[in-house]
Amino acid sequence: MNDFGKTVRTAMMAAATLALFATISLAQQASPAQSAAMEPVKAAPTAAHPAARMQAEEERSAPNSPASQGIKVHGHWKIDIKNPNGSLDRTVEFENSLAPGEMAGAYLLSQVLTGGSEIGDWGIAFVDSANSWCPNYCLIDEVAGQGALGSVASTLNATLYSGLTVKFVKATVANKTVVPPTIVLQGSATAATDTTINNVQTMAGICVINPTASTKANATACATGTDLSMFTTTSPTSFTTVNLNPAITVVSGQIVQFTVTISFS
Repeated sequence: MNDFGKTVRTAMMAAATLALFATISLAQQASPAQSAAMEPVKAAPTAAHPAARMQAEEERSAPNSPASQGIKVHGHWKIDIKNPNGSLDRTVEFENSLAPGEMAGAYLLSQVLTGGSEIGDWGIAFVDSANSWCPNYCLIDEVAGQGALGSVASTLNATLYSGLTVKFVKATVANKTVVPPTIVLQGSATAATDTTINNVQTMAGICVINPTASTKANATACATGTDLSMFTTTSPTSFTTVNLNPAITVVSGQIVQFTVTISFS
């Protein structure tokens, strides 16, 4: 596994472990009478940070029972629509969550956390309403046309863009405020036609490890597609997704810049 693959798995496992221990600790400390009135003990979030904003929204709507908190995946999207001259036309921000489905977000998490699969490459996918920009969907990949995501997506008639960057941001503590660790994806694409964007997703190319392979599986092979004999299958998998209402209108030549911050609570 490459360094980024290790960091992503470490981040996911750390977030799950922290949430589990926080729930157990609170449940053990509270008596039945105390539990009814007890609020979960959490650090106050910093409103300016996407991960902290999502945590604050969750706390306002969550039940009081610590056992009901669960472990959640959040995706905060910031989309800048820029004119061809580089000036900012507008910014759209919204949240999304773990993609539903048998072979989607929960599947990806369980496969990676148990070591059953490697994550090769990440991507940001979006669909325009008339399929006039992209015949099926647009995909901004780390390396267009390569890896478990890019190579398979090309067979699905996706319009591929390269240049996606992915980085892990460690958790920080300042003034007794905890900002959770995040994974940040950034990429851009230039609109080929006048259209509207009505669905966005984060995606990952995953390779299911072949336990009988003579070569030990690693994320680099999954990402580059150089040696897939160590895997049984490779597939593009939706991680987070949302249908946009209203849709985002763009005109030909505008630059659509995506920043997606994925966090866990």
